[in-house]
Amino acid sequence: MNIKEKKIELRRKAEEVRSSIPEEERKVKSAQICDKVMERLEVLMRLEPSVRRKPTLFTYMPIKTEVDVTPVMEACWKRNWRVVLPKVVPAYKQMKLFEVRSYADLERGAGVSASRWPRPSSCTISGDSTWRSSPGWLST
Repeated sequence: MNIKEKKIELRRKAEEVRSSIPEEERKVKSAQICDKVMERLEVLMRLEPSVRRKPTLFTYMPIKTEVDVTPVMEACWKRNWRVVLPKVVPAYKQMKLFEVRSYADLERGAGVSASRWPRPSSCTISGDSTWRSSPGWLST
């Protein structure tokens, strides 16, 4: 099995596990995860008062049964923190990172998941935005 096949299999298994959790329970667990993330981010920001740039949250738009992290995004927007989302841009044939300032910067995708994705016409491509490394929760 090559790496691409292995990733597809891992994603399928993860989706299977998440799908086995009742929807109401997934919602509760997502809310708990978001609360914990925001608690941790608040602590991190208190510990670093010398940070002059606003924090940047690198996250994702949930698909199907993934953890719904949109409450974390909303909390960051309220605090005027940057939120950056990845999106595959066919013209570049690679994943790019977009700064998203509100839901207005998102559009519905096509396909089965019909998730929301950064709308390139209204988002800023974030600096050198080519995806090169594993995601981090917070950078400054």
